[in-house]
Amino acid sequence: VDVAFRYNHTFDNIDFALSHFWGTSREPTLSLETNPDSIEIYAPHYEIINQTGLEAQAVLGQTLIKFEAIYRSGQGKAYYATTSGLEYTFSGFASTKMDVGILAEWLYDDRGSSATTPMENDIFVGTRLALNDMSDTNILVGLVQDLSDNARYFFVEGNRRLTDRIRATIEGRIYDLPSDDRFNSTKDDDFIMLELAYYL
Repeated sequence: VDVAFRYNHTFDNIDFALSHFWGTSREPTLSLETNPDSIEIYAPHYEIINQTGLEAQAVLGQTLIKFEAIYRSGQGKAYYATTSGLEYTFSGFASTKMDVGILAEWLYDDRGSSATTPMENDIFVGTRLALNDMSDTNILVGLVQDLSDNARYFFVEGNRRLTDRIRATIEGRIYDLPSDDRFNSTKDDDFIMLELAYYL
């Protein structure tokens, strides 16, 4: 049985939320084990956790400022993780209908190199383009750079409505990881995906 609650409130131009979750973690801990065939594998273990979260977002003119934080216990040593950043939007860029957003974020995980995700001390920079056309075309291009080593990855996400019932989505990732990076096994996981969705 999982238990969760969330409280949201808006004050002037600031939105914030408090949340708490008690139950089975959706993010397993991977431990190195030997299977019946004597092959070493990473086996997932789902612990019971307590997680408290805080989210805040403020709109100051053309600038959006956001902050997110969690504190989790029950999954090894208790830890906290944060994401903070901003987005500035140039509306009607170059006297057109387009909006161009410049984004920057800092992602931090108190667990450091023992974090189960690669975002333990990283920065993200990117740009978002919204054409504001009848097809609702938008694209996001960015780079995530690890501040602890030379690991990085580039990504692109975009979508466009082709008809009233068909939408096209594109997503891609390119990884650049040093040989000693703990996530080096994903260095060949570059991909580009094109999806067509039909809505009934």
